[in-house]
Amino acid sequence: MVDGMGTMRILRTVGMSAVCALIASGCLLPGQTTESAVMAAPSSDVSPKPAAAITIPAPQWKVGDSWTYSDGYGMKVTEVNADGTAEFTRLDDADQWFVRRGFFTEESKSRTIYRRVVFRTSDPMDLLTTGINQPVSFVREYMRNDELVRHRTSWVIEGREKITVPAGTFDCWVIVMRTQGLDSNWRGFERWYYNPDARNYIRLEYKYGESPNGSRVLMEYKLAG
Repeated sequence: MVDGMGTMRILRTVGMSAVCALIASGCLLPGQTTESAVMAAPSSDVSPKPAAAITIPAPQWKVGDSWTYSDGYGMKVTEVNADGTAEFTRLDDADQWFVRRGFFTEESKSRTIYRRVVFRTSDPMDLLTTGINQPVSFVREYMRNDELVRHRTSWVIEGREKITVPAGTFDCWVIVMRTQGLDSNWRGFERWYYNPDARNYIRLEYKYGESPNGSRVLMEYKLAG
C-alpha cells in the first residue's frame, strides 16, 4: 500500500518524466511549462478560400428565337448585332421592344417611355466570370421623360437548380438582381432561373416598387437554327 506521501512522489516523478520527454522532442523549451507552451502556441492564420471563379455562357441569340411565358408575356429576337447585343420585340405587344446584352437591358421602348441605359463604375458583364455569391455592383443611369434616374444595382449568382416547367425540365443558374434608386426609395428585385441552352430565363420571380410579387414560367420556346 502506498501512503499519501508516496503517491505524491510517484506523481511528481511521472510529471517530470513527461516534461523531459516534451523537452527532448522539442515541444517544450527548458524552463517552459506546459501551460505556457499552450499559451505561446501560434494561432491558426488560415484565411478562408476565395470563391472559385466560374464561367456562365452568355445567351447566343439568333434572329427568330422566341419565348412565351405563363402570364402571357413573350419576346422574339428581331435583330442580332455585331457588338453582341440583340433586339427583342414583345410578342404580346409589338409596339414594345428592348435591346439586351447578356442579362442586361441597355435600351427599351414601352408604350410611353423610352430608356437608354448607361452603366457606371463597373462592367456588368463581369458577372459571367465571377464566383458563386460574389456580387457585381454598378450604378445604372437613364433618362425618363427628361428626368435623370439613377440606381445602385447588384447581380449575384446564387448557384444551380433543376426545375420543371410546362416547357420541360432545365438545369438552371440561379441569378439575383437587386436595385435601389439613388434619388428615391424605389426598389426592384428579380430572380432568374437561366438556362444557356434555352438562351433565356426559364422562371422569373420579380418585384418592382410597391407592386405585388410576381412570377412567370416558360410555356414554350422556339430556337432558330
